[in-house]
Amino acid sequence: MCSSDLFLEKPMALCAKETRELVSHAQELNLPLAVNLNNVFHPTFVRLTERLAAGEVGKVQHVRVCLSVPLRQLDAGDYTHWMFRAPGHIVFEQATHPLSQIERLLGSVQQVETTLLGTRELHPGQVFHDRWLVAAQGERGTAELYLAFGQPFTRCTVEVLGTDGSLEADLMASTLVVERKTQALDFW
Repeated sequence: MCSSDLFLEKPMALCAKETRELVSHAQELNLPLAVNLNNVFHPTFVRLTERLAAGEVGKVQHVRVCLSVPLRQLDAGDYTHWMFRAPGHIVFEQATHPLSQIERLLGSVQQVETTLLGTRELHPGQVFHDRWLVAAQGERGTAELYLAFGQPFTRCTVEVLGTDGSLEADLMASTLVVERKTQALDFW
């Protein structure tokens, strides 16, 4: 094996054992190992994390992420891409981005529950799960992730609920909206 730096595209591996082996091998060779999780560097997401670090909405309690996107391969009926070869591959192909954002905001994920909301058969025996709901407990709060693939309406948002307000980043529109609590009494 060549002794040089390695920059991986996702997925890094398809199971935790393979990931640990890659990390261990890189450490043995004293080489950096990184995965391209580019959405944590999206300018709007960076602005959101800076405002969170400044305490703008207090302590983070909950994160809600929505990734609802079209997939040209589905629209074209081209099911040969790797992400369609097994039902879970779409998660490795697409969900790594919002999951990396959740991890950045809440620390490592401690517990996960996944619910499949939609499934379709692309070809006889070729199943594709097109809608997912993921609930997670992280080190510093809870999260929910809605994934929808092959959708006619695109939505890519990250919402953070804090003790003193909320921030919502729309990564498609590059907008960031803040809502803060007021001194007025809560409405009943």
